[in-house]
Amino acid sequence: MAVKYFRQMDDCYKSALEAIDAIRFARPPLRLSCPDYWLDSYIEPLVLFAGQQAFDSGIQLESNSPQRGIELVGSGECDLAFGAAVPTHVDRRIAMRPFAHEQVVAIIWKGSELACRGAVTPEVLKEVPLVLLGNKERDYERMNSALLAPFVAAGCVPEEITYVGQVETLAMALLERRGFTLAPQSVGRLHRDYLVVVPFAEPEPQLPLCLYYRADNLSERVVKFMELAEHFADSRRL
Repeated sequence: MAVKYFRQMDDCYKSALEAIDAIRFARPPLRLSCPDYWLDSYIEPLVLFAGQQAFDSGIQLESNSPQRGIELVGSGECDLAFGAAVPTHVDRRIAMRPFAHEQVVAIIWKGSELACRGAVTPEVLKEVPLVLLGNKERDYERMNSALLAPFVAAGCVPEEITYVGQVETLAMALLERRGFTLAPQSVGRLHRDYLVVVPFAEPEPQLPLCLYYRADNLSERVVKFMELAEHFADSRRL
């Protein structure tokens, strides 16, 4: 009789665990927005790291521009957005949590004599045509200001600047202008045989990277994921 009773208790316990698991995994996944060019460098390794740390929620990745990702967080369609910590237009409800830094590099047309250098400085780039991301919504304005800060400090902002609306058209613009662009190192992976990525001489400029979230809708799993992002960055010394 006692054996039967304990078996029933054991069955009830197992059923309870199954029910808990069903509830846990039935939750909607954490929705994370990220530009394509940061996926393989940061987000995919971060998601794998979160899984290794027993992050108990599914993660749904969405590819969007940095500004669009912030808008989706504001509307509640995404829980988090990954990007550089230099937003142009941010809803007052949106907050950002920096967790890493990325080196800024010069991406230069291969035919330029500067493409053969081991490192460049703002001074040597002053006379070279510069191509930057930009659109009428001014989504990239503050990021461009951050990228150009070393040039402003050195008093040698390039005289010729062209703006293109998408990362996908940036490479062709560089070929047409025979110029260079400033970008986070991840964007340097444009995989074009007519472009060369050249680092800056010390001190190397950097962009802060962060996760954007709604401060008035901060769930426990969002907090946990952002903490895991910081641990991930520490483990890779980002």
